Amino acid sequence: ATRAWSARWRRSEVAQQLKGSQLPKWEAVAATEYTAVLLADTDVDLIVNEYFYGARQPALMARAFGERFADFLRSRDEILATPDHSALVNGGLLVIKPSQTTYRRGLEVLHRGVFNSTHGFDLVGRPKEAFPRGFVASVTKLRRNRMLECNDWSGVNADSDQGLFSYVYGVLGRSYRLTDPKPEWRGGPL
Repeated sequence: ATRAWSARWRRSEVAQQLKGSQLPKWEAVAATEYTAVLLADTDVDLIVNEYFYGARQPALMARAFGERFADFLRSRDEILATPDHSALVNGGLLVIKPSQTTYRRGLEVLHRGVFNSTHGFDLVGRPKEAFPRGFVASVTKLRRNRMLECNDWSGVNADSDQGLFSYVYGVLGRSYRLTDPKPEWRGGPL
């Protein structure tokens, strides 16, 4: 199903402009031999580089993920992520607890293949109505977000990884933990 959706995605007008797909990340959700999996886009610099980012970068990165990681592992939550300017779950850097149940849930969504830019996957509805109030409040507290401001699914990768992870974990599973994106960190939305 991920291959079929990826093929469909690659044929879409937006994908032609962006030249790629992020859905292969979904395969990591099935990696149940691991307790947790860190997913990072290739443009995310995981190496501490004080010269480029400044002396504060290691402390901000540690606080955003490191200090919350142990709590996340003890929790029932299945995803530790940050919202970004466009999506409720930033697909660029996140930590998941692999689960066959969640993996199958995502594959079912991909098999159905139903998505539009106003009502999202499975035509679940506009984001403010589809996501739990606590999730929406958490995102709003952390940063401005286009998906909530426009109340639609037309943002960056909303029909790909960012939308799928947001939908499966935030709407279907309700098993998420958001962390502070620290927008003042010049290195990105951690």
